[in-house]
Amino acid sequence: MLSFTTFQYSEKDLIGTWKIIKIKNNLGSKIDSTAFLGETFTYKMDHSVIHFNPNHPIEQKQKGRWEIKNDTLFQYNPTEKKMPFKILTLNKNELTIQQKMEDILTTIFYKKTTTIVNNGN
Repeated sequence: MLSFTTFQYSEKDLIGTWKIIKIKNNLGSKIDSTAFLGETFTYKMDHSVIHFNPNHPIEQKQKGRWEIKNDTLFQYNPTEKKMPFKILTLNKNELTIQQKMEDILTTIFYKKTTTIVNNGN
């Protein structure tokens, strides 16, 4: 007997500021957090996301929208189509997602640095 389970992650666990701690892909590449020094993603209750990259001379602050459906995190940007990321882990402190582009499977590991306790605005 086959059983299919659909995971439902809590969006409230996603609310807050996240920092990339590691990235790896199926080609054997691994990038530690020093390559992303200072980069953060803040997710708010209204589904908006602010990506802050202090090392980028032009696009230090970018805004977008994320949404969780079952076990997938969708990233929406005004000029791009939605990009799906499979959620492997999501709890109060950790977020691990995977993205597949062509034959490359990339896993991104985040650690929560701040929790938003107000209405998220």
